[in-house]
Amino acid sequence: ISASLLPADLDGTTPPPTGAPNYFMQAHDNAFYGGNDGIDIFEFHVDWVTPGNSTFTGPTFYPTSPFSMVNGIPQQGTETQLDGISDRPMQRLQYRNFGTHESMVVAQTINAGSGRAGMRWYELRNTGSWSLYQEGTYAPADNIHRWMGSIAMNADGDIALGYSASSSNMFPEIRFTGRKDGDPLGIMTAPEEVIFSSSGSQNGLSRWGDYTTMSVDPDGQTFW
Repeated sequence: ISASLLPADLDGTTPPPTGAPNYFMQAHDNAFYGGNDGIDIFEFHVDWVTPGNSTFTGPTFYPTSPFSMVNGIPQQGTETQLDGISDRPMQRLQYRNFGTHESMVVAQTINAGSGRAGMRWYELRNTGSWSLYQEGTYAPADNIHRWMGSIAMNADGDIALGYSASSSNMFPEIRFTGRKDGDPLGIMTAPEEVIFSSSGSQNGLSRWGDYTTMSVDPDGQTFW
């Protein structure tokens, strides 16, 4: 079992079905686990009356498009590179129950080609059983690395994806993109925008951070 299991995190006003487990996810990189690349999902059933009857089972494997890890994010004006931390899924594995279906979204940093970091994202849906509903890799061909992401879905099914961005010709900054429910599957259709632009790079330490978070306001619509 991975040391980087990510537990599902509930959003919304509709709870999971009675008796449903909490889900834990890991990225299944075939470089470490063999087979094909994909997602591993574990199920944690808690018995609050008799804790000894609690179970942690799995994984169930969901194949995805191939991916590999990346590390060493460049910055302008320094030889210090930042950790990509692409060996694990990024906070959060967000769960939402729409009534007609359950949904989980999650993102991870991958090698988008030639060692450039990009954001891979997934949506799993349960309409009787879980399956991979859509996936995509957000990595426009502009030589910019995008990593340390976080994804969430609002009550309308819209998705927002935030992340850090950097290159040898720019200082690290924070950006986001997104999509509306009903847009073509696997595509972030919202134009990329900058949340915060910086005027310097991080020197001395390679660790940029462990996690970021994309959250949904209690109004069910607004992303933070």
